[in-house]
Amino acid sequence: MDERVAGFFNDQAADYHASADESDIGRMGMGGYHVRTAAAIKAQIAGRVLCVGGLWSRMNPEVLGSCEVTVVDLSADMLSHYQELGVELMVGDARSLAVGDNTFDHVVFPLVLHHITDQSGVVARSNVRRALAEARRVLKPGGRIWISEFSVSRPVYAAEILLAPVTSRALGLKGIPLVVMHHADFYQKSLREQGFGDIALKPIQATRASPFDLIQPVIGLPMLRVPRFMYPVTPVLITARSEPPAAR
Repeated sequence: MDERVAGFFNDQAADYHASADESDIGRMGMGGYHVRTAAAIKAQIAGRVLCVGGLWSRMNPEVLGSCEVTVVDLSADMLSHYQELGVELMVGDARSLAVGDNTFDHVVFPLVLHHITDQSGVVARSNVRRALAEARRVLKPGGRIWISEFSVSRPVYAAEILLAPVTSRALGLKGIPLVVMHHADFYQKSLREQGFGDIALKPIQATRASPFDLIQPVIGLPMLRVPRFMYPVTPVLITARSEPPAAR
């Protein structure tokens, strides 16, 4: 478990959840996208659900429906904000989940995979694969994975990986862990490698979004705001099905 990342999100938990008004611009100026993503997931999800790194719709119990939900997170303070929602809480690491094989009908990664970096662009890619392998392990055959993420273009992705050592040191001056936004093709290829099929990617559109909405691109730097058109990410929802071993 990455204690540095856990400590950072323990410190950020109160402010993070205080900005959970998803009916308006919300956290990082991306609230409209989060609402659309939560609605898309709710329409197709049921049974036992594992959410890794928080809920797909924070503090909105209606979105949970009749699902039996377990939330796992590195940060105990982040988890504490879900106590009143009647979900099971577990401190843990996406790369090594303390749950049994073939346990869940769905696994959801809500804007978390770009945080699992270990301060390295190269290791970040390996960590995503490990997290997807764990999701595959804990899913029942035919279960579905849901990945809500910010995708970037190939040139931006290449620059991120190349500049990760410099970016990591710069963010480290403020105690902020490195994040790496991955290209959508990387997620799709990694899902296939880990035994998933029926892979689909849907860009998420928000009708009220404006290119001039102010975005907070870095958690931990609330004073840093840039217009949306200067934040080169595309919100996407990626889904896939865990294929039975015989079909691999």
